[in-house]
Amino acid sequence: MTRANSEPKLLTTSDISRFCEVDLGTVHDWLEKGTIPHFRSPGGHYRFRPIAVLEFLRKYRYPIPEELVALAIPAGERGAIVAYLRAQSAPQLADAIERGAHLEEPSGPRGGPC
Repeated sequence: MTRANSEPKLLTTSDISRFCEVDLGTVHDWLEKGTIPHFRSPGGHYRFRPIAVLEFLRKYRYPIPEELVALAIPAGERGAIVAYLRAQSAPQLADAIERGAHLEEPSGPRGGPC
């Protein structure tokens, strides 16, 4: 199996900005505060694992795009992950992954860790 098939695509700061509908400066603020898990590429660029971004969006009540679910969780693994999330009292995220769909807009305030 090649690296491309075994590991998920890494996301960029622009991807995070798009998923959260915030300015790149906001993403950099989150990075400085250590709020969103990341690492640096050999070239010094920030990179994010899709599953970490999925958890970040859930934690801060952002809608979870289908595109991110598809990147973060291979279709063959969704059943086990859904069962785990239900056991961990995260039914909304489990439902979204099971449907492979966008989460409904959550009730209550949404927002990043600013």
